[in-house]
Amino acid sequence: MRLLNAFIIGIILFPCSAIAQNRWEITHGLPNKRESLRDIIEQYDKGYFIAATEMNDRYSWELKTDINGELLWDKKIGNINNMFTPTAVINNYDGGIIIIGGYWENSDVNGGMVIKLDSCGEKVWCNYYETAGLYTANFWDVLLLNDSNILVLCYLGLEEQIEQIFLFCYSQEGDLLWIKPYATKYNHPEIDFATGRDLYRFNNYYFISGFCYWHYPGNPNIAYLHPLIIKVDSAFNEEWLLPYGVNDSINGFAWGILQLSGNEYMAYGDCMMDGDSGVDNRALIIQFNEQGNETGYSVIPNEAIDPPTHYNLIQEAVRITDSTFIAAANFGPEYEGNPNGEYIFDLSGNIYQYNSRENTFGLSKVIKTSDNNYLFGTKIKEGSNYDILLYKLNENLESVPIDTNQYTYDSLCPYQIQSGTISIEDCEVITDISNFPTPEEYYAKLKTIPIKAYPNPAKDNITFGFENTKYHQNMQLQCFDIFGRIIHKEKIYTGQLETEINVSQWNEGLYVAVIKSNGKVLGKVKCVVLK
Repeated sequence: MRLLNAFIIGIILFPCSAIAQNRWEITHGLPNKRESLRDIIEQYDKGYFIAATEMNDRYSWELKTDINGELLWDKKIGNINNMFTPTAVINNYDGGIIIIGGYWENSDVNGGMVIKLDSCGEKVWCNYYETAGLYTANFWDVLLLNDSNILVLCYLGLEEQIEQIFLFCYSQEGDLLWIKPYATKYNHPEIDFATGRDLYRFNNYYFISGFCYWHYPGNPNIAYLHPLIIKVDSAFNEEWLLPYGVNDSINGFAWGILQLSGNEYMAYGDCMMDGDSGVDNRALIIQFNEQGNETGYSVIPNEAIDPPTHYNLIQEAVRITDSTFIAAANFGPEYEGNPNGEYIFDLSGNIYQYNSRENTFGLSKVIKTSDNNYLFGTKIKEGSNYDILLYKLNENLESVPIDTNQYTYDSLCPYQIQSGTISIEDCEVITDISNFPTPEEYYAKLKTIPIKAYPNPAKDNITFGFENTKYHQNMQLQCFDIFGRIIHKEKIYTGQLETEINVSQWNEGLYVAVIKSNGKVLGKVKCVVLK
């Protein structure tokens, strides 16, 4: 049953709704529940998909809204014994959704989970990595690759801190294909407690932002917190690692990255600096180039925000122009517990306009929408409840009117979507990642076409099974006897998994089957025919 009645009640209770004021601001929440926003994306139909959590009953809450934030349908994922906390969502190529996050089972086991939903919001599959021993794991961000595989940024907490930042690659069928660690102590002995939080693709390269402790130059006994940037090349090799501000004593975090030009980048976050009455958090803007060189940084001064501010953090930022940006931020006069809001800033740390949202807190998100506005989402306290606040602003931080155009939503789904609950009790479980290949090993294997023959030996019929044929064209299967004569040949089509051959008329003996692509042998197998 849909939560439409609860949603209507929410509109009546909250006077800031889009309908009440004809402006774009709306609150979603259930009575006596504590919802918390995790991520927002715009879908192909101009509707919005929101991933959230509900902490009372310990489930994930996914909402689909129209262009004005009105609820279309919602899904619950998990339950009190199998809790899923989403951290990021992306659009899948077929109109569905990929959701990643953390998984808890009876509060005892935690790991990372990937869930694929189809265009109707129904679960296709789910897969989670269950931690064991000293592991603590979570999946933080996700990208869809050009081959439709799913790239996930993972954090693994280990006591020895040798390997902590990983990329996991999944297929569209939910198979874990390869894994690889980055920023390891094997390659960087000075690093400790490395964490990656966001994953990006620019110019066919991949960038990871986060933070780490880095030992002070010349003193291995002292380590300071620094923003961390990692560049990964198109073959998923670590090209460079940049602990920002080691020589400038910049202590802080890098929460996200924006590309400024073909070679120049900006990361944003916050840093800790001495204030009048203690340590202030100040929004940090750092610049670097594609070669991994620091090119400058600036700090947004707390005194630029009135009343006097002691905490100022950019949680997410999007571009307005080449030199100005909109931030979903957290700022205020207290050293913690300040409300969320938004402001316009530039690379020099100047603030041109800002708003603070009363009673908001926690995570704050912003995306640029296809109508050239900016959709914000955060958590708001309504009495004893925590609800989800959505609001849309223009580039001047003005609330925009609701859109009166007519749109068709979820057109890729062949039926009307119903709200409901998605179980994660039947997810595929991975407990050991030590045997999974690296990207180099995985992609090298894709260049081959392994063949299996069964039954082997065979008497009447033999079946040849193939792998990786979906990656090749112009294939032919050829069977040779021990004298090198071709006994059989046939065309193999892209994606074909097997073929069956009648061998009852073949002479008894040993044969070799090979498969060629564009004339090059990519796989072979020996088989025996008996009489």
